[in-house]
Amino acid sequence: MKHSITQIKIIFLVILLIPLFLTTVENLSNREVQDSKKRDPLATYDIWDEYGKLHPEGPFTIDEFYSIVDDEIWFGYKKESSPITISDALRIEEELITIVLNYIESNKSENINKNDTLNNNFTELIPNLDRKGFIEKTDSLINQSNFKEILLKNVSNFFWAFEKEAENFPLTVLNSEIFYGKEGWIFSKSLSFCPSLDSENFHRESLIKLNSSDKRIIILPIPLKGQVIEEKLLPFQMFFIKCDEVKIINKNLKKQSDNFESTTYIDLYPIYSSNKNSTPLYAQGNTHWSDYGLSTALVELLSSMDENSINKYEKVGVKLANNEVLERLSFISLDTYEDDYSVTSTADFSKERILLIRDSFFENRNGGSDLKVLFDYDEIHWSYIQKISPEIFKLIIDSYSIIIVESSIENLLYYNLNEKPRLEILSDLFSGEDFSK
Repeated sequence: MKHSITQIKIIFLVILLIPLFLTTVENLSNREVQDSKKRDPLATYDIWDEYGKLHPEGPFTIDEFYSIVDDEIWFGYKKESSPITISDALRIEEELITIVLNYIESNKSENINKNDTLNNNFTELIPNLDRKGFIEKTDSLINQSNFKEILLKNVSNFFWAFEKEAENFPLTVLNSEIFYGKEGWIFSKSLSFCPSLDSENFHRESLIKLNSSDKRIIILPIPLKGQVIEEKLLPFQMFFIKCDEVKIINKNLKKQSDNFESTTYIDLYPIYSSNKNSTPLYAQGNTHWSDYGLSTALVELLSSMDENSINKYEKVGVKLANNEVLERLSFISLDTYEDDYSVTSTADFSKERILLIRDSFFENRNGGSDLKVLFDYDEIHWSYIQKISPEIFKLIIDSYSIIIVESSIENLLYYNLNEKPRLEILSDLFSGEDFSK
């Protein structure tokens, strides 16, 4: 039985590699291929022509948006209309949107993502076994049939039958963005180096800069799923994700901000730790929080925004869990249910102008819709914040009294070779420094 299972796996892998072999034989190793059907959840940007007609290939990712919009033929907004249309990533005044997009357009040569899968050639994809890149490259050969989708779904479902029962070793490796822990629980694969305790001084300085602003700033770092749902990690995976240092730094930054007047730093680690044995705080097939994890965070956020308010969540039923990452990246449809919660608050922010600087945790499908029920706010995605100048940033925040900063803790505090931590970027923007230097 053991040998037959191994043989079946080998057969499926051979079938999976057939398109790659065909393209290599035809010497297509360095040819760039037209964009394939989009699966990127950030493809939310619409583009119009001068007559108000939508671009037929939209919506687009932010990088595609930059490459198409030229303010002569294609526009990032619908002329003679309100509201602005970049709905789920850039919701600010129309005049400011134009300023932001024009600035990024004029500097886009410096913002090209050199790791874009479409610019990789086959020789780069082969050793990495990058499924996303593999799909996009082979599209040029088999785009006229549904062979690709059927093949990959069948292979994925075959491995999933073993993966969802795995306790000691993950079977699926053909993915560049996620990995599997125990029983098919997924975790983010793109991790930076765990920050050392020495970096805490830099983060402290960043908080001091932020506190010198005349704005009310609420910082909400979201813990990594693997640092909360540790029981679903395999031992060797824990080695890459476990980071006690970041928990210590987070705790100390929260303690530091307790003495500040205008800046609040929220530490979700102890709150999540005290609640993790009841209802899952993260969804099995998603790298984002469950409805319970979201509701817990919302209560902390509301309490930080108004210390005198009464905020609570309560279970109101059950609903289909959001397992879209597993489906989008691994072609696995997982129908599981989770508890559905409702958050109530006595806080009144009707006289405040609130700006949310956000990551993917407050996308509409992951929590943005729930947040909009509690209070009105404008929003700007980190992908814009990291590409604008301090001058433009100050223009954006000028009219807001409260600024909420949401980010995964990895991007907020971890250092990597490509860019500074977001907390440092944010403090530089507030203080008028050019963080790109």
